[in-house]
Amino acid sequence: DNGKMITVYNDSNTLEHYNLIMKINKEYLNNLIIYVNEEEKEVSSLKTIAKGDIMYIVLDSDFLVANKKYYNIHTNNNVYYNIDVLDNI
Repeated sequence: DNGKMITVYNDSNTLEHYNLIMKINKEYLNNLIIYVNEEEKEVSSLKTIAKGDIMYIVLDSDFLVANKKYYNIHTNNNVYYNIDVLDNI
């Protein structure tokens, strides 16, 4: 219900790499479970990068060429987070 729908697309014929990143304050990480396309992911099993009070969590890393990929992202807690698509972390 409180999730985010994300579409990553590449409309060129060039193979492009991307990382799907969740940015969240570290204080919200206790017992946090993230669901990506209804697949349960524990934060401890994902690549993370800490910068100050913010944790960057890599939800997916993939390549696209002339295609789209859809993501439905939500958590088990009602917490504030942002989703970014980055080529480099």
